[in-house]
Amino acid sequence: MDLLNDPAVESVMIFANRRDQVRRLYEKLRKEGVQCGMLSGEITQAKRTKTLENFKSGRSKVMVATDVAGRGSTLKVSPT
Repeated sequence: MDLLNDPAVESVMIFANRRDQVRRLYEKLRKEGVQCGMLSGEITQAKRTKTLENFKSGRSKVMVATDVAGRGSTLKVSPT
């Protein structure tokens, strides 16, 4: 959690091997008040798109994803 509270850290991607691990970590982070998004095979394409938009725009600081969900996703990072 120290990393997430560091003001120098703008965004964080966390990968897990399984969907249940992604969901569990996502729910734990939300309970801690962390603005985060979740990507896994169980998420619809429309929701994935919205989640990625929130992450790219900075509305969500943390993205939790399965490695499969992360494949093929290209995130362009622009300095602020």
